[in-house]
Amino acid sequence: MSKARKLKENVKFECVDVIDIMGRVLDVHTEHYRSDFGIDKKILWSASVKGERKDRTYVWMCRKSGTWLLRERDVYIRDTRENNTFRYYLEQTSEPVILLIVEVTGYTAHTVTGNICTVDYRKYYDHVMKELLPVESIVLTYEGGSKILEPGTAFDGYPDCRYGKFLSFEYQPRTDKKLKEILWNERYRRDHFDSGDVDSLMETLSLV
Repeated sequence: MSKARKLKENVKFECVDVIDIMGRVLDVHTEHYRSDFGIDKKILWSASVKGERKDRTYVWMCRKSGTWLLRERDVYIRDTRENNTFRYYLEQTSEPVILLIVEVTGYTAHTVTGNICTVDYRKYYDHVMKELLPVESIVLTYEGGSKILEPGTAFDGYPDCRYGKFLSFEYQPRTDKKLKEILWNERYRRDHFDSGDVDSLMETLSLV
């Protein structure tokens, strides 16, 4: 059985080919369900044309058995799919996880560009749990308007007879100002990480 691996924490890689770096980490660490990365790449490409920073920043969980790409904003909101997934691999399993924070900034003809930061899963988990916000509502967005649901209300992606085609949904915390403050503080903290270079990145992927 192979040993767990991890990257040196609190290092940032700016203006890089994020798909290439993530793929190289996947090649070393992930043994099963590697096709999950295909889903991640589609999300990254979609994010490359979005305007708001909150829609372009993700927590990437690289595991022995697959990957998850979770929007950072939603990781901080209790009972979202993202928060439940993020917590699962520390609370319910012992599967080793490499955690990267990925911020998409643009794209070229062939790939998605942006910034990547390495963080320790356990430490980041402890931080998220301290900052965790409760859900106030669920906002469903359609071509012709939006609807607001109570937390826990079931919904689907079908068209609405009044608002038309379903476009997206988003969980809203009780204090949106607090969530914005959390995300700003996270960006500020990561801006002060030590800078790394792509050539040395894989060399820091050491056995523990």
